[in-house]
Amino acid sequence: MIQSRRDALRTLGRTGLAVATGSVLAVTLESQATAAQSEWRWCRYCKQLWFRDYAFYACPGRPGLGHSKDGSGNYSVLFATDPGNGTIDWRYCRFCKTLWFAKEPNGPSSCPAISGGLGQHSIVGSGNYKVEFASSGGGQPGWRLCNLCKALWFYDGNFGTGRGVCSFGIAFGTNRTHSGESGTNYQVRLV
Repeated sequence: MIQSRRDALRTLGRTGLAVATGSVLAVTLESQATAAQSEWRWCRYCKQLWFRDYAFYACPGRPGLGHSKDGSGNYSVLFATDPGNGTIDWRYCRFCKTLWFAKEPNGPSSCPAISGGLGQHSIVGSGNYKVEFASSGGGQPGWRLCNLCKALWFYDGNFGTGRGVCSFGIAFGTNRTHSGESGTNYQVRLV
């Protein structure tokens, strides 16, 4: 099909690929796409980031019940291949629905849905995610890696009640709160 110059410019203009200035045609390049996944939530009981997929999910702060989305915004998490400055190898656990760090050399993870925290988080069915460093800007800082259960959790600065409930602590009868508040400060973006 042969189009007139005017029809070609209209088609390009509708798709956002070109801008006509007089008789000059300027083609614009689109920025690199970010395929972040939304529908991640903060649980007010365990303080962890979890994926809202309408299936049952285990929360260490509410044994026998699921995570709570009350008071949470809709967060997005980057995929490992997306641009940005952060740490890759974060995974979604299909059992407890939390985001956890799968490349931790300092011991195993702890999933509250498997034997009361004695089992490991699962990487089955998970993508590879990236969590940005807080220094990148543009997101909510204060997210930490728990050294015990390996989940991503939000530290609000309150040492007593702000550390959430850790499944590792429940399983072994030790400290029931997340650790790592002095570790790397990550950020998560609100949608």
